[in-house]
Amino acid sequence: MFDAVRDAEKDADYPEYRPPSNYNLPPLSDKDFALYSNSLNPLRASSKKRNLDSPPFASVKQHKVNQYKVTKYYNDRPDFGKDARRQSPIFNLKNFNNWIKSVLIASFARFNPPSTARVLDIGCGKGGDLNKWLRSNIDEYFGLDIAQVSINQANNRFNDMRNKPFKAHFNTLDCFKEPLDKAITQDSLDKQFDAVSCQFAMHYAFDSEQSVRCMLENVTKYLKPGGTFIGTIIDADVLVNALSEIDDQSNMEFGNSLFRIHFDKRPDENEIYGQKYNFHLEDAVDAPEYLIQWDSFTELAESYGLQLITYRPFQDIFYDQIHISEFKRLATYLNIIDDMGTPVLSNDEWGTVGIYVAFAFEKI
Repeated sequence: MFDAVRDAEKDADYPEYRPPSNYNLPPLSDKDFALYSNSLNPLRASSKKRNLDSPPFASVKQHKVNQYKVTKYYNDRPDFGKDARRQSPIFNLKNFNNWIKSVLIASFARFNPPSTARVLDIGCGKGGDLNKWLRSNIDEYFGLDIAQVSINQANNRFNDMRNKPFKAHFNTLDCFKEPLDKAITQDSLDKQFDAVSCQFAMHYAFDSEQSVRCMLENVTKYLKPGGTFIGTIIDADVLVNALSEIDDQSNMEFGNSLFRIHFDKRPDENEIYGQKYNFHLEDAVDAPEYLIQWDSFTELAESYGLQLITYRPFQDIFYDQIHISEFKRLATYLNIIDDMGTPVLSNDEWGTVGIYVAFAFEKI
């Protein structure tokens, strides 16, 4: 079902653009460091085995404190109108990220009509991705989030949509701590999902192995064989490499004018869970998050029947997919490219893009 998009012909008259080999982001110290390198293997096959039974890094009490902070942050965050959002310092960055998510959904979660497909959106927030599902030929959408205020806003957003081709259901649930049947009826779960999406949220599960296993259980238990699990995350390797480039060992903060990453302590490669940092993104996020040790996660995910399809940095996805007519038109509509097809993001916006990756798994 993905062939039509992934194998779409590229525009013959479209010039070939190649990303620079790296982008530099200034840390708080005076030394520049290379944040991102395009020479990385897109699938990042596991190069080392880690002990999946290692104990969590943080205490249960600290987990609850961080969980409260995250929930409170999103509940307290107002829903700005369209005009106010246009004034955001990360307006172009948000549009770029929305383009990436649209490409991801179109490539790995678009279904053949008639509309029978069902989608679960874990950490759906205020429903910002609802419009992205309009062309995926889905029949039913389930949005879950830890923040009740966000769920209310998502429900209002859906009700305000015109020509809704699918049904939508919203409920509050911490999908990394609680089972789906606390928020979705068993009858609905028994019908199974064709795709599960988790956008910019999976890092919250990595406070402990128990949370990650709860998430994987929620993703896979009711996902059809052949169904997909898609998402977007911060690349832990980029953060660790950036931190390692700072000479001052007491300085554990870096970023640019748009984002800041602050670690309480230097990451330990032997620890898989609970490696906390604070992520501040202007006009978007200011909350504790956790590193996702990707090779260990893919190994664990495989034990739940998930096979990795792709794992690609945002910058790579842009240069790979901007040639496809549908995606080029969307990029033009979102004003993230100029007439020549070059991204119009500033250096700091493009540098911020460099910390993100998208992934897709298939349930075997």
